[in-house]
Amino acid sequence: MISTASTSEIPHTHAFPVGAELLTKSLTPVPQQELLTLNFHGIWTHDVSNLQPVLRVNHVNIRESEYSAKHLVAQGFYRETWEIVVYPVLRKNKGRVKHLLIAEGLLKVKDWLSAPRTAGWLEGRKTLSVIFDEDSKSLRYKEEGNV
Repeated sequence: MISTASTSEIPHTHAFPVGAELLTKSLTPVPQQELLTLNFHGIWTHDVSNLQPVLRVNHVNIRESEYSAKHLVAQGFYRETWEIVVYPVLRKNKGRVKHLLIAEGLLKVKDWLSAPRTAGWLEGRKTLSVIFDEDSKSLRYKEEGNV
């Protein structure tokens, strides 16, 4: 089971579209299985374009240098991390979003996690975002990060 690091309370008007069990089952096996942590974050408002964040996968690998703050080193800031963040959706959209995640979204996440990576790619911060488009009732994907 992917380790859950935090779960925020959300209002009754919203729901998390997937849980730890489904994510673990859908993402097994990926190379980072033992490194993944899971966070369920509270409300994330969508913008005027009706795009709503659903899920985000973060990879952070900031290298320690001679100028790194010692207290950050001690806190593990410079340790490589892989994190999945799940955002709540409006309760009326939960079924559709969950269906889309099972049908396509989690497959894209698994492919992104499983892709061969160069040492250069593994440096810095990388993100794959899964976004629900309320107008088209479909998922969108966005990759970000320094190269």
